[in-house]
Parts: sequence; structure tokens; C-alpha cells
Amino acid sequence: MGFKAPQQQQQQQQQQQTHQNQQQHQQETFESQDQIDMLDNGIQDPSMWYVNNASGGMAIDNAPYMMDVNQMGMDQGTSFLDFASESQSQQIMLEDGSQGQAVAQQQQQPDQLLPRAHGGVQDQNVDYMFQQQQQQQQQQQQQQQSQPAQQQSQQQRHHTGHQVIHHEAPQQQPQPHNHNHNASIMASNMNQFEVNQIQMQRQLDQHLQSQHAQIQQQQRQQQSQQQQQQQQQHQQQQQATQQPQPQKPHFQRSNSRSRIQTLRPQAQQPFDYPPHIHSPLPDSEYQSRNGTPLHPGTPGPGAIPAPPYILSNRDSRRLTYKPKSSIPKDISSSQYASQCLSAAISSRLNPLALCPDEFDLLRNHLSPLHVTTYLNIRNGILRLWLCNPLVGVSLIEAAGVAREERYFYLAEVAYEFLVRQGYINFGCIEVAKEEPPTSPGQEFRDRKPRLTVVVIGAGIAGLGCARQLENLFNLYADRFEDYEDVPRVVVLEGRKRIGGRIYTQPLKSDPNYRADLGGSVIMGFGRGNPLAILARRQLGLPLVGIDTSTNIIDETSGGPVSDDGDTRVEKLLEYLLAKLSVFKSQSTPPKTIEGDEALMTAGKDPHKEDFHDTYETIAKMEESYSPNEQPNEQQEPTFLPDDITYLESLGFKRKPVTIRSKDKVIPVTSEPPGEVHPSLGRTIDKLLVRIQRFITLTEEDTRLLHWHLANLEFANGTSLDQLSLSSWNQDEGHEFTGRHSRIPNGFMSTVRGLYTYPDKLDVRFNSTAKVVEYEDEEQTSIFLENGERIHADKICVTVPLGVLKARAIQFIPDLPQWKTDSIERLAFGVVNKICLVFEDCFWDDSKDVLCVVKDAANGSADDVGFKQARGFCNMFWNNSAVVGKPCLIGTVSGEAAKIMADKSDEEIVDAALKSLQVITGKDSMPQPVESIVTRWQIDPFSRGAYSCIGLEATGADFDLLARPVHHDIFFAGEATCRTHPSTVHGAYLSSLRAASEILDSLIGEIEIPHPLVPHKMAGFRRSFMQHHQAAGQQQQQMAMGGPHRMSIYSQPAYGSQPMLVEEEAVAPHAPPAHLPQPVMAKKKRSAEPSPPVDVKKKAVEQDANQTRLKELRDERVSKSNEIMRDEMVAEIGERPIKPERAGANPFLIFQKDFWDKCRAICDKKKQESSGDPTMRAARNEVRSALGKMWRDLPDAEKQPYIDQTNEIKALNAKKTEDYRIQAKRYEEEAEQFKRRWKEEHASEPSQEEVALMKLIKERK
Repeated sequence: MGFKAPQQQQQQQQQQQTHQNQQQHQQETFESQDQIDMLDNGIQDPSMWYVNNASGGMAIDNAPYMMDVNQMGMDQGTSFLDFASESQSQQIMLEDGSQGQAVAQQQQQPDQLLPRAHGGVQDQNVDYMFQQQQQQQQQQQQQQQSQPAQQQSQQQRHHTGHQVIHHEAPQQQPQPHNHNHNASIMASNMNQFEVNQIQMQRQLDQHLQSQHAQIQQQQRQQQSQQQQQQQQQHQQQQQATQQPQPQKPHFQRSNSRSRIQTLRPQAQQPFDYPPHIHSPLPDSEYQSRNGTPLHPGTPGPGAIPAPPYILSNRDSRRLTYKPKSSIPKDISSSQYASQCLSAAISSRLNPLALCPDEFDLLRNHLSPLHVTTYLNIRNGILRLWLCNPLVGVSLIEAAGVAREERYFYLAEVAYEFLVRQGYINFGCIEVAKEEPPTSPGQEFRDRKPRLTVVVIGAGIAGLGCARQLENLFNLYADRFEDYEDVPRVVVLEGRKRIGGRIYTQPLKSDPNYRADLGGSVIMGFGRGNPLAILARRQLGLPLVGIDTSTNIIDETSGGPVSDDGDTRVEKLLEYLLAKLSVFKSQSTPPKTIEGDEALMTAGKDPHKEDFHDTYETIAKMEESYSPNEQPNEQQEPTFLPDDITYLESLGFKRKPVTIRSKDKVIPVTSEPPGEVHPSLGRTIDKLLVRIQRFITLTEEDTRLLHWHLANLEFANGTSLDQLSLSSWNQDEGHEFTGRHSRIPNGFMSTVRGLYTYPDKLDVRFNSTAKVVEYEDEEQTSIFLENGERIHADKICVTVPLGVLKARAIQFIPDLPQWKTDSIERLAFGVVNKICLVFEDCFWDDSKDVLCVVKDAANGSADDVGFKQARGFCNMFWNNSAVVGKPCLIGTVSGEAAKIMADKSDEEIVDAALKSLQVITGKDSMPQPVESIVTRWQIDPFSRGAYSCIGLEATGADFDLLARPVHHDIFFAGEATCRTHPSTVHGAYLSSLRAASEILDSLIGEIEIPHPLVPHKMAGFRRSFMQHHQAAGQQQQQMAMGGPHRMSIYSQPAYGSQPMLVEEEAVAPHAPPAHLPQPVMAKKKRSAEPSPPVDVKKKAVEQDANQTRLKELRDERVSKSNEIMRDEMVAEIGERPIKPERAGANPFLIFQKDFWDKCRAICDKKKQESSGDPTMRAARNEVRSALGKMWRDLPDAEKQPYIDQTNEIKALNAKKTEDYRIQAKRYEEEAEQFKRRWKEEHASEPSQEEVALMKLIKERK
């Protein structure tokens, strides 16, 4: 948009007046050189200090907590090496005036920049930007001293409104010490010209901002209809004389926050590019060919006024990208690559291959040649994050990991994937809100109401989800520019506290000491435990390691178990579980693709020329060259030549019985026999019976084996008899490594950190959700126990599985069948604790764990007696170091936890003291000062301890429970994390996943640029400038009502058809001849290199033969199976159909009975309020009224509906049991029929198959 030029005399007076105001304001503001230096280095208040990070990261202002991250180094099991200089710390002034420590970097001079490899990132544009500002300053001084003739010629130059994008170097924050002395040193390093430049710059900013405020006030006045007719001419004159020339937004990085300040208008300055960016157009082309109109209402000859193109935040950042700026130069490429690979391992990612989510995201966009480059960039970004997780990684830093400009799009996609999925920038960090760029009149535009996201539950999953959502919403604030603000996040908690099943209770005897009664252990830091980042490196919590080496005391003999005996029985249990692995359910590994390991370990990208054939995506490569699918073979456990010999080698004695050759391998069958869903515990019992036919187990061996089985029950949360034989250890291989640890003063410190830092979350206590209504397409509702109704756009349910199984929250309509079935199949175990606090420590305080082998209950020696007794206080945790007082906590699990529910606290404590007496060997036991007995199974907000794999469940049920419902209801919690169920870190990981799903549902999935990797001859700058210019044309044509659109982005990554880039788009201020054409359009197929003909032909023929052989084989097997099935149905009939489950919801039954009555009442109220006798209440209004009627209904009147629901549940259970029996019988008959039929009707390969197999074998 053009601006009308004022008269020469008015302009000269205005410039003189502006210059005088600037000089006067400089003298008033900057009274000393020290103040100038302090302001330039970001010091605004001597009482406020920042974490020193050269990248301009998160500022921890007046940090309200003591932070000492160096109290505990990485454990020996941790796979990521702390190359992030954790040993270098600096002091932070705290709110109370004390000093704490935070991970920070070495003290740098104010004019030095530190790479992010050591805590920051270099900006290689700093020298250029400084020189450019000097040139601009000199030009301004020359203009003020020039003749009127020169000013008149300047008026004749009309500008098109292009904006200059700059990027200042991140400011290095000083250490808190003598300010005046530091300022004087800094002043001595600066010449007078630099000081004057800072003064002039800041005062010009303030002056121009005041002018901008006046313009905004005038625009508001124009919106008034009463004054518009009277003041229209007067306001146009004011706009022509007072409105400044086009201003240039200056993006300045300060502590990871992007702020825009206005530079002095440069009327004679063309569109400037840094030295490494070459303008694709001559400077003259930035003036309109037909001339810019003198006034918005006066179009020039042949010209259409185009609105100024507003650069998005993403586009403005792209102009500041610099290759290799985030790669350290003081280490070798191999060392850097090793750190990057370790960073990926420490983030739960395969460093040499795409993870399944990345594969799904990029398979239709990424070439196999560039997989290695993408992985190098992704691993490098992870390295930046792990170097200093106190500060979020910025997109500019992430782009600096790329080695070439054309890989910047790869860096953007990798960065956004890692941020959204919660691999980086998670936890207690401050994320500055990304304000969208403003366009003319945007402040007057009507905005949509602010969205609301409600999280149900304030455990670590709920708080983690809420914290991650707030961080993501601030980071993507520009995506919500059509709303009043970013979405608000509200957490509903039924208790009076946060934490959920993490509960640190103050002792009644001394409230200054606390004991963990729920989750209490961090299970290793290696291989990517997110609590390593959250608790240790962000919150700086002290940790106490756990040493599990201890003596095991036998309750029967009263003495310790020998080390040889313990090792022998432990290896026996390993042998039993290995024998049962033949029943483990096999899952197909997700598809992925690997990079070049040799290049990645050397820290290099592929150098192959990316001609047209390399632009084939992964998906196209899979279609063209589909690999031969090989069945997953289960590896049998390898022992000595036979089972008997192996057991004998462990130290067990062989019985004097004749062992036939077939008995050397002990057979294993599932128990109960023929059961569709066999049990782990019962199968172990049966296998032990068979083993004892040949091997002798002493009574001590039997008791010790049951002690190890009790530990297995404690880890799984329930009795082994209730665990699925095939899926009980489906999460095997995902365990974290390293030493287990505890947190002094309790695990609640971690939860409190999530709740508090950097700002308190909006948690509504005593707000129990009872009904979730999500039938409305636009908005969902939550009805609380107190009758309050909360409207939400998205809901995340983080309540424990026990609450869902008990249907404590009613969903209207009911949850889908697949969701409720997964809830019922998964089990929810019970584990309780007995906390004993004593006056003095009378046990071996050097041991962290005290163990006792329990004898069978009631003096019996059978398996039932052992199962009832083995899990009661078989282990005591010495918590004296973390509680601060002599304290032991015993655990109760398995069948013992069920028996414990019927006993009083006094009986339980007495039984625990007897077990403790066996361990210590004391004749008389001192009474505890305080004792606490937990009963998590009766807590209405938990209904148990943690989830486990029930008899009918599989690992897929965790995924089903995590899947969203209706695009509005999301789920998180440890029971939704398939890889880490039943753990605190699993609950936190699920919160990151749920937050990512909610964000995707609000702003869409990650957009993939097209092409993702520009051609090597094109480069990133050329591709971006084409998009930049075409975007300007898009805005112009949209203003004219034209349908022409252009975008370098494809459809969402999961779409099947990518959007094509339009090549004929023309920028608004440049002729078509000057536009850089898309690279792919210039390439000729005749110039494409191709592999040698013989190699390619041989590969194609080989693949064709294998494809044909597979088709013939599949066709033959399919026909054979079809015939077999027809004959099987004719003989034994069809498979029984699983019965449908009737709805078991008392509210739905109540709704059916009172719907017509409630509708009549609502219609009557509607008619009375509107005065229209024909008005009818909407369906949602009737449902809301019914919900209120149900909540207000007395319990006595609710009971019939509850009883009817219980009857339906019993009927459903009976139908399910009958179906299981019928299905079991059918499976047995079908298996026998299939075996017999295949023996009688063996399928032989055809002659063509035989010929093809022979041909393939010969060519190999």
C-alpha cells in the first residue's frame, strides 16, 4: 500500500523536530555509560538474574526453588553421556535472597557467542547486521544534513511496503556480581559510536511507537458510525501528515523470546539481504512496474493496489537460518556423531532408523537417500536438547544442525515432530508465546471465543498433560490467531490434593517428615527415562540410589539363605519362564527404514547426486521392490543337550528313576488344559510338578522359589494365576537401565514441580467428574458431583483403570464397544504398603532392602498355602535416608493383598512386626512410634494400584484404551502406555502422547513441505523466496476475490494424495521472467542417469519371478483353505458368535423411563419463556435436564436402576462365560479337523511353482 508524500517544508520541519526530541530524550534517559551497558545486556533489575545461556533460552526469573542439578551425575546404566558440561554451574539469586545452582555454561564476554553444543548457538549474521546498522546510521545523518533538493528527490521515490527482516545475536547475560565494575569494563570495550548508536536506536523506537499508537487511536475513531461522516475528511488529512512510512519489523532473540521492535524507516533503502542470501530479483523490481498509487483510494494507471505481504513467524525465522551453526567446531565429526547417537538412545529412539511414527509421517514424502540426512538432523536436535534441558531448543537452533541449506525443511519437520511428540522441550520449562504477525485492521476483527481443554485427574498423567498442553499452546500461539487467546487448560481433581496414586504423607508424629505411600521409585535413568530430565535436570531434586544387595532370611530356619541356594533357585525361575516363552504371542514389528550406519557413525551425510530417481519416496520404493516376507521365527531357549542335564548342572539332585530318551526334554502345556486364555501361574505350577518327577527340590528350595514368585507378583500387581500366559511380559525390552533411585522428602516433589513451574496450573480441587456428555458435535460437557456443569472443547481422561472399570464416570453416550471391552479385559491389581516409624534404628541401616522367605500359611505345604502367605511383607524397604527418621515400609501383593482387605490395621501391623522380628532376630520388638496401612483398593479415586495383563488381555488393549473417542475425548495414564505400563514414567509418557493428539486435533497434523528436499542446484533460499513472493500474490488475489491459491505445503502427512505445487504463480511486484522456476520442471528425463542395464534388468527379472511364485503359492493355499473351511462348516458348523453386551448404565435406563416426561416439562418451560405455544425444547436441552434430574434423585430412588444394572451385568457375564465354553469346544474340534484334513489333503506345488523355485535357486 502506498503513502501520500507530504509537502517539502512539512517534512523538513518534522525531521528537525524529531531529531531535537531524540537528543533531548537521550540526555534524560541515559545518564551514565553503566546504564547503557546494563540495558544492552538485558539487565533490568539488579535483583533479577537469568540462567546464562548464549542461545537466549528460558529465563528463570527469581526462581522460587533451590536447584542443584549436579548433586547426582548420570548413572552407570545411562546410555547418554553427559557431554553438556553438567559440572559447570553458576549461582542464581533466589526469591528469598539465597543462592542456588543451575546448569549453566562458562562465563563468556558480552560480545562472545557460545554454540548450543555448550549451551547456546552461534549466529553468523551478527557481524553483518552490526555493519549494516552502522551504514544505516551514517545514511540517516547524511540525510538530515542534505539540501532541500535532495529531500525533494527523495519524495519522488514510492515504496511497495516490503519489510526488512533482521536477526540480532542472542544477548549473553552476565554473572551476578559488581554491576558498576562490570559495566565499566564493558564500556571500555565499546567506542563512542556504538554507544551513540544504541541511544539513537532505542529512542527512535520509543518515538515511532508513540506515533504508531496515535495511528491506532485514529483508526478506532474511524470505526465509530456517529463520527465517521463528520470527521472523514479531517482524518484523511491526519493520516497523510502523521502516518509514518513503512516500518520494518526487527526480530530480536532474547532468552528464547521473539519480540518485534521498530527500526527507523529507511525510505531510500532497498530490500536488504545478508551476504549469504542472494536476492532473486533486482532492487528496482521491488518498485511497482506501473507505479505505486499515491493514496490507497487513488489507483495508479494500470495498477491494482496490493495489500502488504505480512511475513509469518515461520517465514521470518527462515531468513535467519544458517547451516552448521549448531554443530560444534571444537570436536571431531566422529565425536559429534557419537554424541548424537547417544542422544537418540537416551530419548527412547533408534538412532539408526526411523521410529514407526516418523515412518508413517514421512513415507510418502522422503526419499530413501535422504533418510540418513534426516536421522543425522533428528539426532543432532536431540543432542541440543539433552545438552541443556533447562532451555527449550528453538527452531533456528534446530535448523543450524543441517549441513546444507536445502536440508532446512528436513530440520523443520524433524523439529516439529520431536516437539509435538514430547521428545524435546517438555517438562518444567518456560515457553514464550509465539505471537502471530499483525496485519492492518486485525485488532478490530471479531475473534472466536477462547477454546477450553479439560483434563480429568491431577495425577502425574493429568498434570503432565496440562503442562505439556500449555507449552505447546504457547509455542503454536500463532495458529490460534482467530481466537481471543490460546486455549485455556483446566484440571479437575476430586481429591483435595494433587498427585493421584503418588502420595507423600506427612507423619502425624512429626509433620516435617514425609513417607511415600504410593509410587516412590524412579526405575533407572538409562535409555530415555523422562523423569531423568524432569526430576534431576530441570527441578534439580536430590536423589538417593537403591542398593538391592542384601541377605534373605528364612522364616523357618531363622538364618540367612546361602548365596549358592539363592542363585540356584533364581536360575530355576529363569528356566521356567524361558520354557513358557513358547506361548508368547508374536507381534509383527512395525515397518521402518534404516539409515547408513557407516555415514552416521562418521557424522556425514550422503554425497550421492540426487537425480530424479532419488526422489522416489519410501512408499513408492516399497511398491516397486516389496521385500520377501519371512515369518517371525520364535527362538527356542538353548540349554544343555536336555532339560534334565541342565537342571542337574544348576545343583539340583536327580531322582533315582529311569529316564527315557523322550523324557530328557520336559514337555510344557498350558493350564488349564485347552483353555482359550491360559494362566501364567497355573502353567508354572504344572511345569514344576513335571520337573519334580526327575529332580528333587528341597523344602528350602520350594520356599525360596515362592519368594521369587512373590517378587514377580509385586512387579505385576496381581496374582500370577490372574496373568495371561501369552502376554504377561508384552513390554519386555523397553525397560530403562541404571540404578533405581528415590527422592528425599517424597515423590510428590516431582508432581509439585509439574504443578507449579514455571506458572501454576489451573487445578480445581474437590471437583469430581460424574458424567461426561459428548454427543454434541461442537462441544462436550462435564457434570461434577456438586451439580456444576463445565463446557469443554476437548477432554483428556487420566483417571486410573480401576475407576473406568467401576464406571464411576458415566459417558453419554456410552463408550464404544471396543473401548469398554479393552477396559474389561485389562486387570487392575492391588498392592499395599505398611509404613512403620520407630524411635531408633535397630536393623542393619546399610541395607536398603530387608527380605524374608515366608512359610506356607496355616502350616500347610501345598501351593495354596504358599500363595496366600508369600506376598505378605516378604520385603521391607529401608526408607530412613529419604524420610529422615527410622522408617521401614513393607509391601503386600498377590493373594495376600486380597486377604489383607478383611483384617484390621492392628492385625496387619502385628503380622508385619513378626516378619520384621524374623529378619532382625530380636527376642522382643519395639513398638513403632507411628504406623500407616494403605488400602488403595477401596480408594474411590483409584480402586487399586496399577494395571496388568488379565487372562483375556493382550498388549493391544493398552493401545485401544489410549485411542481417542469421537475426536473430543482423549485418554492418558499408565494403563494407556503399552511400552511402560504400571509405572510412573509410563503415566508421564502417556501424558505427552495425549497432549500431542489434542494439539493435532486443534491445529492439524504436521505439514510437510513439497519438495521436502529441494534439488541440490536449487537450494533452500531459492525455494523459500519463490514461496515468499507467491504468498504475496495469494494475498493480493484473495483481496480481489480471485480463487488462485498457492502453497509449498502438501496435505497432512497421512493423506494419500499430496497437493501439487502450482508452477505458474507470479509474485505481485515482479515480472514472470524474474521468478525462479521449480527445479523439477527444468529437469529433462533424458538427462537422468540410470544404473547399468544388466544389473537393473537382472534385479527386475529376479523380483518378477519371486512375485509370480508368491502369487501362485498364495492362490494355491487360498483355494485349499477355502475347501477345508467349507468341509469344516459342513461337519462341525459355524463358529459361535460372541454375544452382544447389553448396556449397563443406570442413567440410560432412567433416561428411557423419564424421557417423555422430561421432554414435556422442557417444552412447557420453553413455551412459557418464549410465549410461543409451538416451541419445542432441543434434544440437548432435554438431555441436560435429565442429567440434572438424575443427579438430584435421592439414593433410594436410584437404587432400583442400580439393581437393574447389576442384573444386566450378571447376565452379560453369564453370556460371556457360555460363549467362552462354546468357543473353547469349537476351537478344539476345529483344530482336530484341520490337522486331519491337511494330512489327508496335502497341497502340492504346481509345475510352474516348481520351475520358478528352481530358476530362483539357480540365479542365487
